[in-house]
Amino acid sequence: HVLDWERSVYDTIMLDNAVQVAKDFAGARGDTLIIVVPDHAHGTAILGTYDDDKPGTQLREKLGIYSDAKFPNYGKPDAEGYPPSVEVSRRLAFVFAATPDHCTSGKPSLDGPFVPASQGPDGKSFVANEANCKPGSARIAGNLPFNMPQGVHAGDDVIATAMGPGSERVRGHMPNVGLFRVMVTALGLGK
Repeated sequence: HVLDWERSVYDTIMLDNAVQVAKDFAGARGDTLIIVVPDHAHGTAILGTYDDDKPGTQLREKLGIYSDAKFPNYGKPDAEGYPPSVEVSRRLAFVFAATPDHCTSGKPSLDGPFVPASQGPDGKSFVANEANCKPGSARIAGNLPFNMPQGVHAGDDVIATAMGPGSERVRGHMPNVGLFRVMVTALGLGK
């Protein structure tokens, strides 16, 4: 929501580790259904990489795309899957599809969660948070209504995975209530 993708990656690693604990438990028992599914999507894309060593002062001059995008130089992850730092000189150029007006440096927000927009002078609309509008940052004109201070959900389909008894019912395109029916059936509550 707050256009802070590095934190969401750390959250995803944490979720992946928690799911592994559940899978280890279920795998040893053979009687437990595990379903993993997000509650919604956000429109995002990886365009290439930002490279601090490229000449220029503007963020778009630091962007490498296609064959000009070199691999990021994140360090080797630790035993739990976390990189030692996201503050590197060449990092993924990760962008969001639905945003308020905001400024971005293309670098991680290390001082706390990123705050893309702040309340405007009229008290009703949101404008780019000037604290993020530093030299070299890009000012991005948002595409959301002015009363939105952060990104919003996308209507994209999401991926559901399952293992254990009843997991064969999780397949193809399913409405979200279909997952409820899979769980009810696995609990022996469905007919």
